[in-house]
Amino acid sequence: MPAELVDRIRDKNNSFAFGIDLTYKCNLRCIHCYEFLPQDKELKLEDIKNKLDNLAARGCIFFIISGGEPLLRKDFWQIAQYARKKFFALILRTNGTLITSAVAERIKELKPFQVSITLMGARAKTHDKITGIEGSFAKSIRAVELLQKKGIKVLVVNTLIKQNVKEAKELKQLADKLGVYYRSSHLSSDTNKACLLGG
Repeated sequence: MPAELVDRIRDKNNSFAFGIDLTYKCNLRCIHCYEFLPQDKELKLEDIKNKLDNLAARGCIFFIISGGEPLLRKDFWQIAQYARKKFFALILRTNGTLITSAVAERIKELKPFQVSITLMGARAKTHDKITGIEGSFAKSIRAVELLQKKGIKVLVVNTLIKQNVKEAKELKQLADKLGVYYRSSHLSSDTNKACLLGG
């Protein structure tokens, strides 16, 4: 970790992290997802820039870019590059399906602190059934591999629901096999009670 970033983290007067859902659009249709909100709820580019200016002035360290699928937003690169100019440690949360070799190279140029890729199952059958899109598992795994080759720190994230909880151990093993970090969480939204553990 760069010494400048360590110093900022140690400064207790600094804000630590802030995240923005850039868009509520998504190319997957996960059965448990709560992100399907009206598109007109998205912040405008200038509003996001103003927010970044304010956060930078307050000493915020991490800027988390999420969605929806943030790479679907047409001005994603403008926003990400502006955040880098403000010296944020960038964290990108994505499902990975839109990451090609060329996209991975552009992400590398942003020098992100971390990219997290969502996997909803340890097997293609489980993942694709949950996301509603056949082939999405293969694309997400490919994204992990492409980012790894670019030397980018990757975190595989998973939301445990009824439909995948039996693969929790396998998911951790898969992350270890891929050579990336792993984190899981439980579904906290009740928009689809059929997915809630213990429900």
